[in-house]
Amino acid sequence: TLADQPFVTTETLAGLARTHHQTGKAIVAAQYSGTAGVPAFFSRSAFPWLHALLPHQGCKGVILSHPEDSRLVDCPEAAIDIDTPEEYEAYKG
Repeated sequence: TLADQPFVTTETLAGLARTHHQTGKAIVAAQYSGTAGVPAFFSRSAFPWLHALLPHQGCKGVILSHPEDSRLVDCPEAAIDIDTPEEYEAYKG
């Protein structure tokens, strides 16, 4: 998960782990705004794919390149990320 997604809750994260245990999928990732990404759960069997990433690459490529090993879970709260003080002020209220 990322620190700039303040509306992702512990329940969201627990749901990813639950989905992994229910489906056995190596990757369980959030789906929002027409894409897939973090937060995401990666089982140990997915670690080699993550270790192969270059420093500037994110895990989205791993998620999308292994559809047979992935389960996407609707997570609209992950679409909101706060990167600037102005965005923080807009969501604060």
